[in-house]
Amino acid sequence: MKIQDENIRANGFTPDWLQGGSTAFLITAVMVLLIGWFGCDKEVRQRTVLRSQINASDTLQLQGLEGSGVFSDGWVGETATIALTNPNHSRGLMISGTNVQTGLKDERLTLAVSFPGGGSDSVEIRGTGDFEELFVLPVKVAERETLQLSLNSSKVFVPAKLGSSPDDRRLSFRLKKLGIVDEAILEQRKPSGFAFPREAEHEPFLFGVYKDGWFADSAIVTLHNLENKRSVEIRGFFPPNIFTKIATLEVYSGSSLLVKEQLPNRTRGYFRTLVQLPDNLVSSGRVTLTLKSSGAFVPAERGINPDRRRLSYRLEYVGFK
Repeated sequence: MKIQDENIRANGFTPDWLQGGSTAFLITAVMVLLIGWFGCDKEVRQRTVLRSQINASDTLQLQGLEGSGVFSDGWVGETATIALTNPNHSRGLMISGTNVQTGLKDERLTLAVSFPGGGSDSVEIRGTGDFEELFVLPVKVAERETLQLSLNSSKVFVPAKLGSSPDDRRLSFRLKKLGIVDEAILEQRKPSGFAFPREAEHEPFLFGVYKDGWFADSAIVTLHNLENKRSVEIRGFFPPNIFTKIATLEVYSGSSLLVKEQLPNRTRGYFRTLVQLPDNLVSSGRVTLTLKSSGAFVPAERGINPDRRRLSYRLEYVGFK
């Protein structure tokens, strides 16, 4: 019995087939398996890992999107579902690609992005060629570590039906890059406020406003709420000698009236209006406001100056407060 116990302690319960040279065989087999995982299977792991950026020039990244609506050659179908990581909780999402000319009567592409937990945003790309669009993620969405995004495209075509190739896939646009971007880029490209006068006459996110701040019966301003602000400040001027009766400013979000304010004559035409935003607009990341005046005039017809524009109020600033 004593001899048997010594054998057990010496062998450590190791089966006979692992003694001697068999142990070296086992170690070699394990090393082969590890090399297979870290070496031969490297491409598989690269395809399945989540990223914050997807570059369509990297074929391995596109292969990892198989079945999502994004094809391995960079084409995107009518719908696509893409998962991204957002470790820094940035609120910027960038999509770049090419709206390919197909010969369709309407080449416009409306690209809509649906966010996890509800909510969406969209942009209309009117011309063909390369595009780059930025979206502002809602606050609750940006708080997530992983984002499951759905893309929906209005423009869909089948190359085989157009006679351009035998390709029978339903395609929309060609993807270049898609991913999370730093908020510093958002601040440059997605303004949260506008001061007047401006340098350019026509700017994105401003419709119906001249570069000197004047607008006619209505103006549309789109602001990007990067800091979760709850109010918008509007400062401007109306000519009290023209608006001898009560002058009012109405502010809408869609069809919902947010503010209707009588502009005071005692301030020599200068006014300041504060618009309180409902919760759904605060968290959306983007607010589009329609400003409506209670009247308009043409300076040339009033003998004021040669200006023949139809004008109402002159904006000095519109932005989050």
